[in-house]
Amino acid sequence: IGVGKASGKFLCILNPDTVVAEDTFEKLIAFAETKKNLGIVGCKLIDGTGKFLPESKRGIPTPMVSFSKIFSLYKLFPKNRFFGRYYASHLSENQTGNVEVLVGAFMFLERKMYLEIGGFDERYFMYGEDIDFSFSMLKSNRENFYFPETTIIHYKGESTPRDKKYLKRFQQGMDLFYEKNFSPSVFFKYFMKVGSFGFSLMKTVR
Repeated sequence: IGVGKASGKFLCILNPDTVVAEDTFEKLIAFAETKKNLGIVGCKLIDGTGKFLPESKRGIPTPMVSFSKIFSLYKLFPKNRFFGRYYASHLSENQTGNVEVLVGAFMFLERKMYLEIGGFDERYFMYGEDIDFSFSMLKSNRENFYFPETTIIHYKGESTPRDKKYLKRFQQGMDLFYEKNFSPSVFFKYFMKVGSFGFSLMKTVR
């Protein structure tokens, strides 16, 4: 509905539990204007205490990437690019560069690209739609960027109650993402289910 009413060149997908800096849009527009194949731009997110939120930049959660996160392999091998893919460890929190996935709490992009991709897949209730949308940009040969030169506050979790439906909705979102974007074998589906459950469990206890 909002996109339908918007008339500007750029869109910002923004959570209600965020605070945007005064320079955020000025800096993002300047950055975006320098890119010829732009997908989505995300910025540095911190929580209400000032702590950096690592989900500001992420990788596609394939089953193996999911397991590296679930079993904290990215902590055991912090310099390893494979095990660090979930949180895009090839970039530091203060380094601008290409990433695969940006968090739905803040996404900045051209309106025409949103429409070209077809927007968010409305089959997602709430969780997983940002991963799917980011992946759609990559599949259209667009580049997604993490841009930490401006910071916003994300009072994480305050836009969504952690009710009894939370776990089910999150797992449904991850299941939809895998089924839509991969052609899973029986073996793949097994790991997908385990990985989805692990993500869901972490989300619940976080």
